[in-house]
Amino acid sequence: MQTGQGYVLLPTARAGGQDTGNTSKAKERTGYPTQKPVELLERIIRISTDPGDCVLDPFCGSGTTLVAAKLLGRNYVGIDRNPSAVRLCGQRLECPAKTESRLLKVGIDSYKTKTEEELALLNTLGCDVVQRNKGIDGILKTYYRNAPVAVKIQKKHESLQEAADLLCRAGNKKRCSFLVLVRTSRSAGDQEAAVPANMTVMDSPELLLENELSNQCSLYGVKSAQML
Repeated sequence: MQTGQGYVLLPTARAGGQDTGNTSKAKERTGYPTQKPVELLERIIRISTDPGDCVLDPFCGSGTTLVAAKLLGRNYVGIDRNPSAVRLCGQRLECPAKTESRLLKVGIDSYKTKTEEELALLNTLGCDVVQRNKGIDGILKTYYRNAPVAVKIQKKHESLQEAADLLCRAGNKKRCSFLVLVRTSRSAGDQEAAVPANMTVMDSPELLLENELSNQCSLYGVKSAQML
């Protein structure tokens, strides 16, 4: 099947498959499994070919490589054994669509929300870092009872109850077996905080050190008074 300056080769072997529909999340999405962003393939094609070159994708799937090649003025050949994929390629090539990717434009660093101190603490606890999630900062690399364990570090603007509520909601969505809340400050309302049975509240290293120094000072003061 010829489309513009390119060709999609019809499969010689018949294979089952269902037509896929568009989703509302991005205009280029088709719902096809493993579909990649057009902008990602454009980057690859730009650095490896010149305008007028021919791009071959022998397993073209939803046709993202072909769409990117067409938008960049390259010839293209796509091959796939799935008739549904071939039909989808033809539809996309008739009206190529591309969604601007903020991640590709500004870089992955813009999505990183953790401070150096938080990253160090999560690394000490043995966590995989979770970015851009108000309720979870990390997931323990070791599962417990075949389920993930979510970790949250209390933020400066959060009370212990607020932090616990955020962790609880996010942990339930992830179907976590246990939850770990790292307390970074103490307040009078901490004793009234309600936490679920599967949540453990632990003090941060800084808070533990502060408490230890406070206890030592108290003991030293008592001894001095007794000596006097």
